Amino acid sequence: MCKSYKCQSASPKAPTTITVYPNPVSSWLNIRFGKLPSGKIKVYLINELGQVVYTGLAQITGENNITLDCQNVREGAFTLICRTENWQETKSILIFH
Repeated sequence: MCKSYKCQSASPKAPTTITVYPNPVSSWLNIRFGKLPSGKIKVYLINELGQVVYTGLAQITGENNITLDCQNVREGAFTLICRTENWQETKSILIFH
């Protein structure tokens, strides 16, 4: 089942990229992103079948780092989505143990 999403322009304060490291990852994945307006950020990890294998929610203020424990996630290729109310970015992630 497909869901449609409304796309909005990013705010001028939103970062143009996020940094994820290490990639490939074997245990802990670090997500670093620039200054965002204070609020909540949602993080999703999606496998190659389109299934959401991780969903997280964090409160952010300014520049932030989020760390994900990938030790119990099976190996493979994944899409990481970071989303706020006015911004979204995706990255490709490889997990190898």
